[in-house]
Amino acid sequence: MKNNLIEYFNNTVINYPNKIAVDDNQVAISFSVLNKISDQIALEIISKTKNSRRPIAVYLPKNRWSIASFIGIFKSGNFYIPLDIKSPGERVFAILETLNSSWIVTNIEYKEKLISLGYKGKIILIEDVLDTSISVDEFSKLNQIANTIIDLDPIYSIFTSGSTGTPKGVLISHKGVIDFIEWAIETYDVNENTSIGNQVPLHFDMSVLDLYLMLFTGAKLHIIPEDRFVFPVKLIEYINLKNINFIFWVPSVLNSISNFDTFSVIKPKSLSKILFAGESMPNKHLNYWRKKLPNALYSNLYGPTEVTVIATYYIVNRSFRDDQSLPIGKACKNVQTLIISEQGQLVKKGQIGELNVRGSLLAFGYFKNPENTKEAFVQNPLHDLYPDIIYKT
Repeated sequence: MKNNLIEYFNNTVINYPNKIAVDDNQVAISFSVLNKISDQIALEIISKTKNSRRPIAVYLPKNRWSIASFIGIFKSGNFYIPLDIKSPGERVFAILETLNSSWIVTNIEYKEKLISLGYKGKIILIEDVLDTSISVDEFSKLNQIANTIIDLDPIYSIFTSGSTGTPKGVLISHKGVIDFIEWAIETYDVNENTSIGNQVPLHFDMSVLDLYLMLFTGAKLHIIPEDRFVFPVKLIEYINLKNINFIFWVPSVLNSISNFDTFSVIKPKSLSKILFAGESMPNKHLNYWRKKLPNALYSNLYGPTEVTVIATYYIVNRSFRDDQSLPIGKACKNVQTLIISEQGQLVKKGQIGELNVRGSLLAFGYFKNPENTKEAFVQNPLHDLYPDIIYKT
């Protein structure tokens, strides 16, 4: 039984040390190299902070360094917060103020940007840790920390978009990620031969599936250059070049491909599993994909940021008219969805109610925001049947 993400990653490094873990279109690094870099980052954090279970922000582009930083942070016993390098300074500083974190992992280029924005906190530079050696005693220290981390410790906090108010940091546990990824591996048959094409930014919770499928199984993670998504033909060329066979994208990207009738020019040669979430998927566009790639698996996933990525899923197994809505499906493993009326009762078939979620994928709440947490994460009104906390979507 594994209790934390470090144990899963260590197991993958042992099984696939020389296999490519991350290809960011600049450099492809193996699991052993990713492990070494993350160890170096973890030890630097430990030497600087001397704390654990604390938030540490990452201010880097989407590449191998940001992923290594995430792993290094949770190896240090802390939890990571991906910051969007394209966000206005006001939003970045609002998040940092909420975190009350005095440390950011970044590089020389983005250190200068942070300083220009007015940041005066402490910085850990990637460039400063790469040439450091790791002693036997330091390896022992990392192992000691790994042994203290339990499944209910926090692993990351991702901030909501703030579309309905001030951005809130959703705090997720190791347990939430473990249950979610183990479910995804079983449901979609992911293994070391899977080649994942990442589309979403790392500060968007959908990226958690891409990152941790790689970390758990030895799958290869390709970070697709952003400019490829502007030109659908070039995007499919990239998929074919890298032999990508698994994607988890927002529907608008899939829709762009169908709008331009891209598959009349070029088709993906290896793509066999197509997952989508984050937006409504119109059946008009899905039908285009299903007609052109009839042998692929298609799955609609749904979940608010307040769960570990998703709560429900639907594997498309029948035909839909263009004007029909796509179901959100059934609950993931170890998750239960409850549709509850205004009177706090389970609704009957055909009745309308509010969708609520309970289970291990549920977040702890909003980091250092008890007021909003109390509003959204509530004591189950069906307390006699389900005595726990639920999230009102």
